[in-house]
This record gives sequence, structure tokens and C-alpha cells, in this order.
Amino acid sequence: METTRIIRVIPKKTTSIDPNGAIIKKKVAAYARVSTDFEDQRNSFKAQLEEYSERIKQNPEWEFVKLYSDEGISGTSLKNRKGFKEMIDDALAGKIDLILTKSISRWARNTVDFLTEYRKLRDAKIAIYFDKEHINSLEEDVEFQLTIYASMAQEESKTISSNVKWGVRSRMKRGERKMVVKSTLGYDYENGKIVIKEQEAETVRSIFSYYKFGYTLSEIAKMLTSQGIKTGTGKSKWESVDVKRILTDEKYIGNFVMQKTVIVNFLDHKPYKNDEIEPKYIFENHHPAIVSKVNFDYVQKMLELQKTNKAERGDLSPLHNLVICSSCHRAMNKLTQHPGTKFQRDVLTCKKIVTNNESYIQCPNKHTVDYELAMKAAKDIFDRFFAKKCLFSSNFEEIVDETIKDIHIKREELLALRSRYQEEIQEVLKKAIHSTASITESDEFNQINAKLNDTKAQLSELDRQILLSSNYFREIHDSFVYLDTKEITCRLLKKCIKVIIKKPDGGLRFVASTSATNCLENSIDELLSLKPIYENTLNEGTRKLSYDLVRKD
Repeated sequence: METTRIIRVIPKKTTSIDPNGAIIKKKVAAYARVSTDFEDQRNSFKAQLEEYSERIKQNPEWEFVKLYSDEGISGTSLKNRKGFKEMIDDALAGKIDLILTKSISRWARNTVDFLTEYRKLRDAKIAIYFDKEHINSLEEDVEFQLTIYASMAQEESKTISSNVKWGVRSRMKRGERKMVVKSTLGYDYENGKIVIKEQEAETVRSIFSYYKFGYTLSEIAKMLTSQGIKTGTGKSKWESVDVKRILTDEKYIGNFVMQKTVIVNFLDHKPYKNDEIEPKYIFENHHPAIVSKVNFDYVQKMLELQKTNKAERGDLSPLHNLVICSSCHRAMNKLTQHPGTKFQRDVLTCKKIVTNNESYIQCPNKHTVDYELAMKAAKDIFDRFFAKKCLFSSNFEEIVDETIKDIHIKREELLALRSRYQEEIQEVLKKAIHSTASITESDEFNQINAKLNDTKAQLSELDRQILLSSNYFREIHDSFVYLDTKEITCRLLKKCIKVIIKKPDGGLRFVASTSATNCLENSIDELLSLKPIYENTLNEGTRKLSYDLVRKD
């Protein structure tokens, strides 16, 4: 008699039992993400958190670990998803056995990111359960299915991104895009309108003025920091880039430029400067201006020119590159001796660190010059002989504004002429296409081309004048600083003192000259042989310095 074959299936364990017979609970976490701050999305986010919290707590075989979340964060990149990254780290550290999430699109909208993180957890035997798709990531042969769903989520995100861009650009065209002023110094919203915050606006005007006066970006940044003024973003310390951002922001002349940057790849969200990648939308007279267009345009030209013509620093020591040692003919630099002790003092010295360089010359003169006394000597000579000649009248702002206005008018005229001549040349070239004669033989072409070249030369000369004006303005401003504080600057001192020579006995000889040429074209011995027109000695305790003044015209 044949026996009937019986096949009995023993189901796989869904729970684990410890040696005492107790159920070992699965460590379960949940992940929720929404990508915008809209009210319905916030409600969805809250609902997800509540649902998973209750669901995990009600299952007797599950042990609640944590609810991980990212609110208002896009799923196309892992870059800013702190909650997601923390969850992956905890899972790989053995703190999680199962992760619940609403859908594959909530997990990631980037196929590569999705598969990378999924495989990490799969290899560690950590399951992900996607509610919408009813998929457990540890089931067999699900990777292909997950890849399809992840690709669909990525494509959906791309479509959404395109639709959002289209909507934003449509509002730009209609002028409906709101200007953000939260981090823009000098502006605020009041009753739905952009208004000027006068105290902050004064800071903006000062920044433009100081740059026109010849101050560098770093000098302006240091001044603003020392005055306790905060940046538009609330920082206490100003950097050069913060100053430049204000100087180049067209909002300060009342204009609003939309789409200055664009997102090229919807997956990485990286902004790029919009150099003709997409259209720009410029709305002129959009809101009240803080600075005039004439001053704004002048500053833009200065910024452009100073890329290749480095501005002279104004924060240098007044004696910078002025003092020369008569023994070794080297410049004397400021050095702090015995720093951090009661003997600390600043001196001028020609000594350099001895190197293996064969050209190094050891100076036979052992004297250093007390820096504080040297400054007092320089100030004494400047006050006695040059102060009245170097100082300017009180209409400084008028001088600056009139000069800038004249340059602006002349520049606009020359730019219009250049455009006109360029158009006329194009017309001549069109006619020449049907002619057998060479274009260079055309009198009309040569006459127009000569006018064009002359206009370009005048524009170049005007650019040179802008740089010279910057130095001139700085000299004037330095003189007003001197009137207020009696602080002499390097630029002001160099205007009348061409060189200071440390004599063999350690004293100083100040050489004045009205000539623009360098006094050291004469020999130091010749300058030392000149008869002084003024002599004096400073005595302060154990410190002593003799000095005199000569003229070389």
C-alpha cells in the first residue's frame, strides 16, 4: 500500500526569542519629509509623525526608536537632510532594524542617492518598508522594482521643478515677484511697500562715499567693524566681500534685477551666475533709491579699473617706505622689540634676517630709530611747514560731487559717440561688400575709423582720470581727518616729504621737495651735505632723537 507524501511548510520566524522565551522586539524607526512650507504640506508632515508614532507603539513586537524627519527640504539631494543622515548612521550602528516611510519619493527623488542608501541598509540586513508601494526592501528580487519607482520619483521631481520655474518666470515677466529685503541693509517693508531705513541707509551712503574717496574694500570693512555696525545679515565683523556686495547691488539706485542666478541642475540645486543662461528681468525705479545713479556708475567703473590697477593702501604707517639708512641704503622697517615685556617698544631698523644669500650686506650702523619719536618729529615738521599748504577748503563733498558729475557727463557723451561711429563703420562695411576696392582704400571708412580711435583714446584717458581722481579725493579726505584728529597719514606726509634719511649718528634728515621726481636720484651724500632750514631734538627720559629739514628743488 502506497503512503501518501505530505509536504509541510514551516514558516520563517517573524519574531526572535531570547533564552528566557521572551520576544526580542524589533527596533523600529520612521522617516518623514516634506519639501515646502505650504500649510497643507505642514499638516501632512504633522500627520505623518502622529501616524508612525501611534503605529509603532501599538505593535507589541516593535520597540519604538525615534521619528527622524526633514521639514522644508528637497529630496533631490542628501546635502541638507540632517534627519535622514542621522537615521542612516544610527541604523548602520545597530540601533534600528526596520524603517517605516510613506513612499519611495519621500525617501529620495534622486535615483543614485536612493539606490546607494538602500544598498547600504540591505547589506546590513536593515529593512525599509514603503507604505504606498507595499514593498519591504529585504524581500527577494525587489531592487529592479525599487529602481523603477525611484526613477519615476526623480522624473516627477524634474517635472515639478520645470513647472515651478515656469510659474516663477511668468510672475517675473508680469513684475509680480516680490523683492526680498530681509538681508538688504537700508530697506524694509511697511504696509506692503518697500521703505528706506534711514539709519542703515546712512551706512550705505557712507560705504559709497568712502570708496569714492579712495578707501579700499578692506579699509572700509575694518572701519565698519570698529564702529560696531552690523552687516545686512547681522554679522558683527565686516569682510571685503560684504562691502563689495553693497557697492555692486543695483537695489540701491531703485532697480530690481530678477534671475541674477539660475539653477542649472534640479538635482544639486547649485546656483550659477546668470551669464545669458536665462533671461534677466530688470525693473527700473522699482523702489526708493538710496544713492544716485551717477555715483553708482562711477563706483562700478572704479571697481572695474582697480581690478588691474591696485589701489594704494591707506592704512599704512605714515613712515612706510620713507626712511632710508645712509649706511646700507636699505629701507627701514617698523619692528617691535622685546614684545610682551615692560621694555617693549617700536623701532625703525634696516636689519634683515641674515640668510645664506651671498648678496646680503651687514649694515655697519648699529643705530635703530625710536618709532614714536620719529612720528613726533614728522608731525612737528608737517605742522610747522606744510599743514596750511596741504589742507583744503571745507567744500570737500562739493568738490567730489562736481568732479564725478563732470566725468559722468563726459563719459556718457563719449560712449554715445563710440556707438555712433561703430554703427557708421558697419554701414560702410555693408556697402564695401558690393565693391571691388579694398575697404582700407575708402576715405569714408578711414575718416570714421580715425574718429572712433580718437573716441576710444579719450575714454581711456577718462579712465586714467578716474583713478587719479580717487587718489586726489583721498588726499583731500586725509587732510580733513588731520583737521579733526591731528593724525597724519602716509599719503599726506609723502605729498611734501620725499625721503627721510637716517644719518650716521642715528638722527633723521627730512628731505622736502616740490619736484615729482625721486630725491634719491641725487646721492645720499649730496642730500646729507645740504644746509638744514630747521633743526630740533626730542628728549623723553632715556630716549633722544635729533632731526632736521632740508629742501631739494
